[in-house]
Amino acid sequence: MRLVISVALVLYLVGCQTIAPDATSGLKAGKPVAPAERALQLASMEAGSQVVPPFGYIGFCLRHAAECETGTDTPSSVELTPEKWRELNEVNDYVNKAIRPVEDIELYSRAEWWAYPGEEGGDCEDYALLKRKLLIERGWPADALLLSVVKEWNGAGHAVLTAVTDKGDYALDNQAANIVLWKDTPYSWVKRQSRTHPYMWVNLDPEREEAIRLASAEVPKRPALQKPAGAAPEGTSNLQKPLEEGVLKQSVN
Repeated sequence: MRLVISVALVLYLVGCQTIAPDATSGLKAGKPVAPAERALQLASMEAGSQVVPPFGYIGFCLRHAAECETGTDTPSSVELTPEKWRELNEVNDYVNKAIRPVEDIELYSRAEWWAYPGEEGGDCEDYALLKRKLLIERGWPADALLLSVVKEWNGAGHAVLTAVTDKGDYALDNQAANIVLWKDTPYSWVKRQSRTHPYMWVNLDPEREEAIRLASAEVPKRPALQKPAGAAPEGTSNLQKPLEEGVLKQSVN
């Protein structure tokens, strides 16, 4: 499938925060942290309108097109068995400890460059990309492993990996010692990959969703074209058909 990139105003990560790898360690393998009585609808994120992918992710897809083209019309949540919970923690621990935290500007002399981390290290989105890759290799479905953009308390951009399970959506974060439900993180959630196609991203910010809705509502409907006076009866000439009514969806970034 061919990727078509539109020129658009995009929101991208800057100042991706990192911490020393020896400060991170996963939860003990075993029972997930979410209490059994917690309502699933509170543990799962509500996806909004389609938005433009992060600038760095667009570049990643241009270099790794095959990883951004597959999709599904029927995504399903992973059953979070003790074995699956153990896998999440093993991969999260391994990547957090193995990768040296270093900013893109130091590695690539540019503000944003999404890539799999090498021996030189990587920043937040690089951790997330590698965790996703390793979990897919262990048999996890790609549509349940979603790259996600969040904001820290100071407004700094950050990226994590979200694992969608039947117990809720969990965040694998290079800045956190534990894997926790998305709503138990200290972040404001901005957007993440769509579950139906990895190149598509959806909004997670309620305020931004309202802005998108209002912007769409303000676009006037295009009126149908009228036949000019004295036009020949329909069927005797090639008259232009009325335009279909539509609403232009705008992404607010």
